[in-house]
Amino acid sequence: MKKTIIGLLVLVGIGLAVVYYKYPLELGRFFESYISDNVSHRVPCEQLPSVEEVDMVVAEHKDTVNQIITETGSHIIFDWGPDRENCGSDTDRGSIVIYYPAHGDRVIIEQILGQTFFGIPYSLRNI
Repeated sequence: MKKTIIGLLVLVGIGLAVVYYKYPLELGRFFESYISDNVSHRVPCEQLPSVEEVDMVVAEHKDTVNQIITETGSHIIFDWGPDRENCGSDTDRGSIVIYYPAHGDRVIIEQILGQTFFGIPYSLRNI
C-alpha cells in the first residue's frame, strides 16, 4: 500500500513537471488566478502607455473609479503610475493596479472594466 501511494505521488510529480515544461505560462496564469486570486496584465514594458497617458485616462474616467469603489466597498485601492513590476524602477511606462480584499470584488471589477481600463492595462491584486 505504501509503495502504491509513493508510486502515485511520483507519477503525479512527473505529470506536473511535464505540464510545467510544455505550458509554463498557462500554468503560471492558473496558479496566479486560481490559487492567489491575482491577475497580471502581462503587457510587455515597451508596449505600455506613458505614465502621462495613464494619468490622463484615469482623470477622464474618475466616474468609473468611483463606480468600482461604490459597487465593491471602500476597501479597494486603485493605484496607477510607473509600472515598476514589469519595467523596473526607472521607467516612464505606466499601468494600473487595483487591490481588493475578496474574490467577489474581483468579479465586480472585471465586469465593470472588461480587459482594460479604457485602453490602459491593469493588474488585480488580492490583499
